[in-house]
This record gives sequence, C-alpha cells and structure tokens, in this order.
Amino acid sequence: PATTLHTTKDIDIDTKSGKTAGTLLKWKDISYVGLPENHVAVIQVGPAQHCIGSGRYLLRRPVTLYGVVDVQKLQNRVTAIGIDEGANQNDEKDVQRKVTMKAGEFQKCGSLTFIRAQPGFAAVVQDPDGSLSDSVGFTVARGGQVFKSFVDLQHYARTTRPFHLESKDRQELLVRVQIRWCIVKPTIWLERKGAYTDIFDAIEEIMQSLLRDYMARHTYDECRQQQAEGYEKFEKLIRPVCEHEMSNLGGKLLGFEVRSIRFPLLEKRNTIRAQKEAIMKEKQLEEERSLDIENEERKREQARFDDLHAHALRREKHLVKMAELTAEQNMQRQREAAKLKYATARSETKQAQVRLEAKLRQVKLEQEVEKTRAIAEAERLISVTKAKCNQNLAIVQANADAMVAEAEAKAAAIIKQAEAQAKAATLIGSAYKANPQFLKFKMSEIKADVLKMRAEALAKGLAANQGVMVPKHLQEEISQMDSDSLL
Repeated sequence: PATTLHTTKDIDIDTKSGKTAGTLLKWKDISYVGLPENHVAVIQVGPAQHCIGSGRYLLRRPVTLYGVVDVQKLQNRVTAIGIDEGANQNDEKDVQRKVTMKAGEFQKCGSLTFIRAQPGFAAVVQDPDGSLSDSVGFTVARGGQVFKSFVDLQHYARTTRPFHLESKDRQELLVRVQIRWCIVKPTIWLERKGAYTDIFDAIEEIMQSLLRDYMARHTYDECRQQQAEGYEKFEKLIRPVCEHEMSNLGGKLLGFEVRSIRFPLLEKRNTIRAQKEAIMKEKQLEEERSLDIENEERKREQARFDDLHAHALRREKHLVKMAELTAEQNMQRQREAAKLKYATARSETKQAQVRLEAKLRQVKLEQEVEKTRAIAEAERLISVTKAKCNQNLAIVQANADAMVAEAEAKAAAIIKQAEAQAKAATLIGSAYKANPQFLKFKMSEIKADVLKMRAEALAKGLAANQGVMVPKHLQEEISQMDSDSLL
C-alpha cells in the first residue's frame, strides 16, 4: 500500500505544519515517487546527481533518491545587518541605524545546493577551478561548486570617524567625510576584502591615509578658506582617488562630501580667549553699569529738582489762571445779567408789538368784513339796477323797434313816392343832362329828409327812456348822421 512521505527517512518534510513532501511506494528495487508543485527531488544516476521537478516517477536501482526540497521554503535562512545614517548628524557622535534584512536562503541536498538571493542581494558561488561567480534570484550550485555567501548590492551612506591629522602649520585637526556607495562586483569584494566584513571599513582606512597626505599640504587659513567655499576644491582632488580605490574593492562611489574640518586645540584656545575676553568685557560692562547707575541717580536727582521747579511754576501759573478765570467768570455773569435784562426788555417789546399787530389784524379784518358787506350791497344794487335797466332797455327797444318800423313804413312810402318822382324825373332827365350837379343836390335833399325823420323818431324814444343802453347799430346810425350833418 502507498504510504505518506512523513514516514520515509530519505525525504524531508515540514514537521511543524504536518505537510508532506509527496508520496512513496517501494516494491523490491522499484520506487514510485509522486512530487507536488514547488518541490524537486535529487536523484543519483550513476556518478552524477540530477534534479527532477514535480510529477510522478518510477525509479529503479541503481537510481537512488537522495531527498525532496521545497524550493519556496529552503531550510537555511541568512540575514544581513545594514548600517545607515539618519538625518540628525553632528560632528561629535554618529547617529546610525541598524536594520536586519533577509539576505537569502539555501539548502543542500546531496551534491546540489539550492540558493535564492533576496532583492538587493547577490549569491556568490566558487567554481571547481577556484574562480567566483555571482547571480541574483534563484540558482543551483552543482558538482564541485561551493556556495560562499550573499553580498549586499544596495546603496548606503555613512560618515567616517574623526581622523586626527596635522596641517602644514603643525596644527591638530579633525576631519570627517561622508561617502555613499554600493557594491557592483561582489566577486571582487569577496576576493579582496581580507579581514573586513564591510567595504566601508576597508575604504575608511584608505581615506585616512589620503586625508593625512592632503591636509599636510594646507595651513589653517587655507582650510578655513576651503570651508567658506564649501570644500569644492578639496572634494575634487580626493574624490577621483577614492573612486579608484572603491572600484578596486568591487564597489562604486556614489557620493563624496566633507562633513567637517575642525581644529580642536585652536578652538579650545579661541574658547579660552573668548572666555577671557568675555570676563574682561563683563568687568568693563560692570564698570559701565556702575557709571550708568551713577548717571541715572544724577539724572533722577535732576529730574526731581526739575519736577519740583516745574511744579512750582505750574502752581503759580494755576493761581494766575484761577484769578483770571474768576475775573472772567464775574465778567461772564455780568454779561449774562445784561443779556437777561436786554432779553427781558426785548421780550416785553416784542409782546407789545405782537399785541399791536394782533389789534391791527383785528381792525383790518373788521375793515375787510365791512368792505365785503359794502361790495355785496353794491353788487346787489348793481344787479337790481341792471335788472331794471334791462327791463327798461327791453321796453325802449320795443318802442324803438315800433318807431323804426313806423319810420321805415313812412320811408318806404316816401321812397315809393320818390321812385315815382324819379320816374317822373327820368322823363325830365334829359333836361338835367346839361347840369348834373343839380341832380345830385336833389338826391341829397331827399336822403337828408329821410335821416331827419329817423333821428326825430329816435330822439323821442330816448327822451321817453333816459339811461337806456343804445344798441350798436343805432349808435352807428347816430354817428353816421353826425358826420353827414358836419358835411
């Protein structure tokens, strides 16, 4: 019957989770092997060992099964410690942070070594001829190959320890440099690292010797000048040499920066001198302070005297002002009393004037009333007179019309008579042709007789009705009779 591989000595399992690496069935010299996904088995075929993947296999001697490997979970895990610097750096103490990272994992089964390097790391393997080779990701070392270690390929930045050096003018100085690097050739680093475990430790010793030679050629003033310029000239000279040394160790220099150049003895001397100067300045300031206090006392005394003098002057001015104010108030009271008398007299005068004006308005109102009454009476009389006149005028008009009608009838008779006479005159007209003025004279006499008769009738009517209004057409006739009489 088939048995699970957890009872098989030749196949590895995960005892913690109880997972099996596959199934195994043995019968005489034949073995049936079933491998799940992500598992490989190492078998011996003659003098060589081989790797088979997931699946089902029939193995027969002399083929030997060495074991099964889970490629997703290799047994031996390797960690690395990364040292980096934070943002809070100073010249006295390093502020470093250590981070534990997974470098990779490996597992040996038979003569094969399964290796998986984590991102940012490379696996270095030594070949049978002694040469080294590197790879990233998953790889298998077989035969005479030997797995050496995992190499960190990530970027780092660190600051060196303070280097105690001497300048050209024999002054002690401390120099610190920050470098940024990464390893690009892990095989070269393993070949040349020697006793060092970190490439930074190896380059730090080289950096100290380079800085010792460089600083021995510069004085204190030149170093201060370089500090004012940002150490640009200094970095340009040192960086190429540092890049070459880093390349020889299998790394690459990404950045180079001088963090600080200090002169501790000179700074200490300057500090002592500054302290002495501060003490002297403090004494001087104390003396000046005492003088200032005396001057302030004098000023206060003078100010007190000036204040008393000013107070006396103000008091005298106040008394004078109060006297002036009292006189002014008396004058003001007198003026106000005079104004009150004047206002009282003016008020009485105005009241009398108002009474007179009221009486005058009353008189005028009475006159207006009388006038209105007189006008109303006159209008009444006028209307009565006008009514009588209209009545008389109607009577006169009627009489005048009757007389005019009578006069017109008489005139018509006379005209007829005149026409008869004219006809008669026509007969004798030829007799008057010789004297035409005589004919006009006769016509004027006839017209004058007619007008005379009308005027007599009108005079009788006016004499009977005196004060009557004469109509317009009668006035025109009267004016015509006056002009004819004048003629």
